[in-house]
Amino acid sequence: MSKKLQKIIDSAAISNKVKELAYMISTDYKDVNPVLIGVLNGCYIFLGDLTRNLEIVHEIDFIKISSYRNGSTNDEIRLIHDINMDISGRDIVIVEDIIDTGNSINFLKKHFEKYGTNSINTCAIVYRKSDKETKIDIKYKGFEIDEGFLIGYGMDYSGWGRNLKDIYIIEE
Repeated sequence: MSKKLQKIIDSAAISNKVKELAYMISTDYKDVNPVLIGVLNGCYIFLGDLTRNLEIVHEIDFIKISSYRNGSTNDEIRLIHDINMDISGRDIVIVEDIIDTGNSINFLKKHFEKYGTNSINTCAIVYRKSDKETKIDIKYKGFEIDEGFLIGYGMDYSGWGRNLKDIYIIEE
């Protein structure tokens, strides 16, 4: 890859933010057994770190959707792989690497509502503050950024960069 990268969030800051989010979730769900549903592929590093820092009993499942292709947003969101567990009557937390337009989160919330969940909240390590195409409610927000294409800590550019321990903006 010949793109220039600018580090915007280092691994120490990420670790601290993950602990903060885990504490908030642990406090809010201290009396229930929530299901954390990771949105693949980008969530896997964040979800792994988050779950190791939770102080509550919880379960994990994964869902895979498609809305990005070669670095650009696709208007159509497709379900690639659904969850495997019964979440009816359960409290769930959708775990994302980044929330950008809000379209994916709203798609997932509507999808999970069909299962008869008790509650649905959202957690993302990165939240893009720019004008949203869709109104969204994110209870557990990590870092807020204004713009830029991000890679690292699970986020990628056409499959590249997920393994980077820090978060970078790709500079044009």
